[in-house]
Amino acid sequence: MPPEHAKHYSGFLNKMGWMNEAKVSRAWRDAGMPAGDARSSDDKPLMKWLTDLEKELKKKGKSYDDVDADNAIQMYYRKKRPNAAARELTK
Repeated sequence: MPPEHAKHYSGFLNKMGWMNEAKVSRAWRDAGMPAGDARSSDDKPLMKWLTDLEKELKKKGKSYDDVDADNAIQMYYRKKRPNAAARELTK
């Protein structure tokens, strides 16, 4: 059985609409941290970009180990597309 104040705050937050984004089923809570499919790759654009870069490097017969990781990250922050970054990194 959850403490009385936990039920009170969960109800309040639900009324305010603050807990509608991610729901995790727990015994007494209506919401929590996102898990599984609720975590989308949109929240991690760097990871998606690196995955796309690895695919582009693989097309060129290279791997992420063959290129300078610092240069790759700098290209991400310069907003280069993964295919352009792979081209430049493999020169």
